[in-house]
Amino acid sequence: KELPAEDILYGLPHCDDQVSQWPTKDSIKKCEEMGYCPSVFILKPGQMVHINKGRLHAFRKMSSAQLPKTDCHCDLRDHILSSLQPSESLCCASIAWDWMYKGISPEGINR
Repeated sequence: KELPAEDILYGLPHCDDQVSQWPTKDSIKKCEEMGYCPSVFILKPGQMVHINKGRLHAFRKMSSAQLPKTDCHCDLRDHILSSLQPSESLCCASIAWDWMYKGISPEGINR
């Protein structure tokens, strides 16, 4: 069962006894209807992304595992996997620097 878009945005998926769901194409559309601007993409080799401090985000590593057709990354992943040569393999690495919350004042946001 799919969670409402509000739960995906504001729920607490980091509990040990809870399995969070990845957004579906429909939940991305609902977020857009709520006025949010979600970005759904897959980084290619050599590409990087900067996520501004305090911004909601979720990410997972690329793999060759099959995704449900409703998953927001399904079409993107299928396209990448279909373009790989049989001898190519996937190698994914992530490096993160997590910001410490300093409040909502301009000084806290910009430091």
